[in-house]
Amino acid sequence: MLAGLDRFREIVVDFSGVRSLRQGFADEVFRVFPSRHTSVRICVQNASAAVKAMILHVVDNTHSDRVTID
Repeated sequence: MLAGLDRFREIVVDFSGVRSLRQGFADEVFRVFPSRHTSVRICVQNASAAVKAMILHVVDNTHSDRVTID
């Protein structure tokens, strides 16, 4: 899913209709990817409370400036 996205400066992920996330997916997208691609920002939109909680669970403080949740 993330292949080629490192070419962008900002990625918008729309979670409309998504009720939950698995920890492995969230970790790969919101912790591992930002640690490898430090110039890319990830913007989360329309996340449910459960999705937000999982994202915040995996984002460590060193990458929190590159992940925003609306």
